[in-house]
Amino acid sequence: MFFGVFQKRFFNRYPLLIVWVALILFASSISKAERLPIKTYTVADGLLRDSVAKIKQDSRGFLWFCTAEGISRFDGAAITNFTVADGLPSRFVEDFLETKNGTIYIATGKGLARLNPHGLRTSKENPLFTTFLPDNPQAEGISILFEDKNNQVWVGTNDGLYKLSSAGGQIRFEVVPLGKPLDTGGAIAEPSPNALSINAILEDRHGTLWIGTFGGGLFRLSPDGIVRRLTNAGGFGDNKITDLLEGRDGQIWVSLRSDESGGVCLLDAAAAEQSIEKCYRTKDGLPANWVRDMLETSDGQLWLATARGLCRWQVEAGAPVCQTYTAKNDLCDDVFALAEDKDGNLWTGSPCGAKKIARYGFTTYDEADGLERAEVSSIFADSAGDLFVSSNYQASVISRFDGSKFSLVKPILPGYVDYHGWGWQQTVWQDRRGAWWIPTGYGLFRSPDNTSFENLARAPLEKIKTGAKALEVFRLFEDSRGDIWISTINAASELLRWERAKNVWHDYTSQVGFSFSRVGSAFVEDRNGNVWIGASSDHHDSALIRYRNGEFRVLPQAAGSPSGWIRDLFVDSRGRLWIASTNNGLWRLDDPNADQFEFKKYTPANGLTSVSTASVTEDEFGRIYVGTWRGID
Repeated sequence: MFFGVFQKRFFNRYPLLIVWVALILFASSISKAERLPIKTYTVADGLLRDSVAKIKQDSRGFLWFCTAEGISRFDGAAITNFTVADGLPSRFVEDFLETKNGTIYIATGKGLARLNPHGLRTSKENPLFTTFLPDNPQAEGISILFEDKNNQVWVGTNDGLYKLSSAGGQIRFEVVPLGKPLDTGGAIAEPSPNALSINAILEDRHGTLWIGTFGGGLFRLSPDGIVRRLTNAGGFGDNKITDLLEGRDGQIWVSLRSDESGGVCLLDAAAAEQSIEKCYRTKDGLPANWVRDMLETSDGQLWLATARGLCRWQVEAGAPVCQTYTAKNDLCDDVFALAEDKDGNLWTGSPCGAKKIARYGFTTYDEADGLERAEVSSIFADSAGDLFVSSNYQASVISRFDGSKFSLVKPILPGYVDYHGWGWQQTVWQDRRGAWWIPTGYGLFRSPDNTSFENLARAPLEKIKTGAKALEVFRLFEDSRGDIWISTINAASELLRWERAKNVWHDYTSQVGFSFSRVGSAFVEDRNGNVWIGASSDHHDSALIRYRNGEFRVLPQAAGSPSGWIRDLFVDSRGRLWIASTNNGLWRLDDPNADQFEFKKYTPANGLTSVSTASVTEDEFGRIYVGTWRGID
C-alpha cells in the first residue's frame, strides 16, 4: 500500500521518483546494496550461454545477444537461437550489424555471416546464412562491424581493417592499410597487410573515422585520407583500446584494457594533432582500469562497463566520480557490454547473463542501506531539497539520503516516549526556520530553530503545549504562513493550528465537527492559500474541509464528499486538487477556490486499477501517478 507521497518538488530533483513504502530513489554507491530494477536472462530463459559479449538492437526492436555458442535473438517475450547447426561459420559470435538497408551481418570467429531473411535452417539450396571470408586467412576472426554515414560497412578483424564492397550479390573485403604494429623490443614477425587487431570503430560528427586496436593504439582516418596514430607515447597509459565513444558534446572518449594504466581517456578536441586531454583511472574513482565498453544513454548519462562492475559516471563539484553497481546490486562484478533499447532500458552483457535495468523501474532500499527499518511512513524534503525518511517503527529515528547512502539521527526524547504513533505521510517535519517537529504517542516535540540534521541528535527538544486532549499526534502540516496544523487521535479526534505570528494554538475541533470517528487524515494548501483537510471515518462520517480567509467550509459525505478514508490530498502544477480515498477512487477539483465544488471522478470504469486509492503525485512532465491497493496507475 502507498503510505508516502511526494510533492512535485521531489520530481524536479529526482524526475523518475515514485514512492512505494520502501522503494525510494534510483541512485547507488559501491558500498551500498540497493536492489536495482533488474530482470536477468540466462540459459534458463533460453540464452545459448550465460556469458554475453555484446548486445545490439535491430530496427524491429529485437535484441541480439552475442555469445561463444552462437547468437540469441530476444523479441521481448521469447529467445530464438542461431548456431553453427543453422549455418553460422563459427560458434564464437563477436558482433551484430543491421545496415541501413536492412541487411544483417554477424561477425564470427571464422568469417562474416549474412542472414537470409527468407532462408531455412535445414535448406542447402536456400540457407539461413551465407558466409564470406577475406583473402587473408589471418583475418577470418572478425571482431567488430560498423556502418558509416555513407553506408560503407567497415570490418575490424584480428589482422587488420577492411571495407566491404558488393557486386553481383558477392561480398569482397578491401584492405585498409593502417601501418605496422608497434615495436615492443621483441621479435616481430613479417606483418600481414595490416598486422593489427581491431577492437573499436567510430565515425565522429566531422566524418573522421577512429580505429581502436589491441596493442597498436588509436588511428585517426581523416576524410582527406590522412592517417594519424596516437599511442601511449602521446598520453595513453596503454595501447590496448577496447572502445570509442563520441559524446553529445562532441568529445571523444577512449577506453583501455590494462590493470595498471588503462581506464578511460578524453581527447583534446581543440588540439591540432588530437592529443590526450585527461585520463581517468582507479585513483580517480574508477572501479577498475580495465574498461570494456562505454555508452551514453538518451538521457545524457555516461556508463562504463568495467572488470569490477558497472560505473555510472557523474561529475560532482567539478570532479568526476563513479557510482558503481556490482553483484551486491543484482548485477555482475564483471561487465562486458552495454546497450540501450528503444524504451530507454539499460542492458548489460556479462558472465551473469543479459540483464535489463528498467528505466522506470523501482530500486529498493532497506536496513542494509542504512534505513532504521523498511517500514517507511513519511518521506519529505526540507527547504534545501534534502530528502528525509521516518518510519512507524520508530518515528524518532530520521534518515537522510545524500544521493548515495542513508544516515540516521535519533533525537533525544524523554525516556517515557516508547510509542511514536501510527500516522503516515505528514508526520516528522523540519519547518522553514529549521526547527524539527516530532509527533509521538505522548505529545508533540520541537527542536530549536536552525537545527541541522547533524545536530538534531544533540539538540534539546521542547514538549509543545498544544492544549489538545489527546496526546497522540496523527498528522502535522506547515502552511505557507509557517503555521503548524495537527490532528490528534485516540483519546479525542481534534484539529488544531499553531499561529506562528502570535504563538497561539487554536482549537477548531467543534467548528469542523471532528468526533471520535472523524479524524484529520490529510492536509494540503492550494495556490490561493486555502488549506484543505481530509477528515476520514469508517462510519460514513467522512468530510472534505476547506479553510479560506479564516472560515471553514465542511463538505460531509452526505453532501458529496468521498466516503471511507481520504488518504491523500494533492495540488498539481495546474492548481487542481486531487483527492484519493479508500472507497471512491480518485477525485479531481479543477478550481479549488470556487464557491461550488464540481468534481471529476475516476473509478475502474475510467481505467483506474482499483477503487481504493491511497496517494497522488506528479512528475516534472505533468503526468499524474496514483497509488492504489493494486499498484500504480
